[in-house]
Parts: sequence; C-alpha cells; structure tokens
Amino acid sequence: MKKTASKTNWSKTALSLLIILICGAVGFFIALGFWEIKADGAFAWWQSLGAPPEQPSRIVGLGPHSDGNNVDVYIETTKGSIYLRRKDSQKWEIVNLPQGLYISPCDEFDEVRESSFANLPAQVVDCYNVLWSIEWTTDTTYVVLLEDGSVWQWRYHMGIDTAFPFLCGGPVIGLVVGWGLAKIVWRRRQKMLASSTP
Repeated sequence: MKKTASKTNWSKTALSLLIILICGAVGFFIALGFWEIKADGAFAWWQSLGAPPEQPSRIVGLGPHSDGNNVDVYIETTKGSIYLRRKDSQKWEIVNLPQGLYISPCDEFDEVRESSFANLPAQVVDCYNVLWSIEWTTDTTYVVLLEDGSVWQWRYHMGIDTAFPFLCGGPVIGLVVGWGLAKIVWRRRQKMLASSTP
C-alpha cells in the first residue's frame, strides 16, 4: 500500500512538472513572438506636430536628442523662413538656421515604403530619421513632411526595460497556467480511477 502511494505521488509530481514545463516553454515562445512584433515597431504610432504658419517646403534638420525623447524639428518654408518645433513645445517659432543640425534624410526606397508609412493621411514630401542604438537599446524617430503641409513624427523606443516584461512575464504566466492545468488533469485522473475501482 505504501509502495502504491509512493508510486502515485511520483507519477503526480512527474506529470505536474511535465505540464508546468511545457506551459512555461509555450509561454516563453508566445512572449518572444509578441516581443519580436513590438521590436519591429508594430505598437508605435504617428503623432501630428501640426504645420508651420507658412507653407513648408522641406525639412532642413533635426536638433539634439540626447535625452532619448522627441527631437527638435527645423523646417524651411517656400518663403525661405526657418521654423522650429521644439521637442517640449506645442507651437512653431521662426528662428535662424543654427549650426550642427542632425542631417539624415530617409532612404526613400528602404524606409518610406515601410508599412508604418501607409497610415499617414497624405503623401510624404520629405522625411528625416534619427536612429540611436547602444547595447540592448534602440531609439528610432522619423519626422515627415506631407503634401498637405503638416509635419508628423513617429518615435519608437526599444530597450531592456521593454524586453524584460515580455521575456520574463510570458514564462511566468505559462508556469502558473501549467500549475493550474496540472491540478485539473490530476483531479480528473483521480476521479476516473476512483470511478473505475469496484
């Protein structure tokens, strides 16, 4: 009788561990899939920066972005004026063109044809981008000028802080689900054994 109880406990433990580990692995791979989708910028969106008071003709450069947030945007108008939209401001102001701007036009064939650009309300006339990358962290910003004169910004940040919840949370949720599933499976098995015994 003691041998049977010991064998039963061992079977229960082995079955439970198997179910828990399988669910943990499934949770990890599901989380990894979602993280890869997020890493491609699927959850980022365009933000309107409005339009300068005069008709814009092109983007002339972007300002510093050392804090990893939005960038300063410099636009030239058809009248030759330079307008600035500061990263911490809601309005355009007329300025002189400063030195040392970040000049990085988008590669028309590789970037402007990406699916994220399809969500814009008008055709892209000019596009600049900033890509900042360091170990475990990538920060990408696109600034576009549209045919209707509006300026839009798309910013995407991906770092270890965003990867951690996915890559740790998925397996943990999987393990918890596996534990609950193991309990249900074992209870059903016990009921079946009890009902089959005369």
